[in-house]
Amino acid sequence: NQAAPAGRWLKVRLVGVKQNRFGIGALVRVFAAGLPPVSRLVSSGSNYLSQDDTTLTFGLGASEKVDQITVNWPGETAPQIHTGPFDAGTVVTIREAEES
Repeated sequence: NQAAPAGRWLKVRLVGVKQNRFGIGALVRVFAAGLPPVSRLVSSGSNYLSQDDTTLTFGLGASEKVDQITVNWPGETAPQIHTGPFDAGTVVTIREAEES
């Protein structure tokens, strides 16, 4: 079965500096015009003898840009906010702030 891609996407890769290198346990929210906010939790090892990809993929439908990305790092109370625009079809790398 061959099918053309149906929509756009954005990937978010986290780089932790305080808790863990891959941001495991962080909650990432993506905000794009015309779409409800989409949330993903960075996890690892949710299946037997396997590991999840720690780079998160967000489906954007027809949206060409993401307006904002928020990250709630484990152990932090306030979210880290990143204002775009971020282009669809790209990988965004976000580094954890070293100061709280």
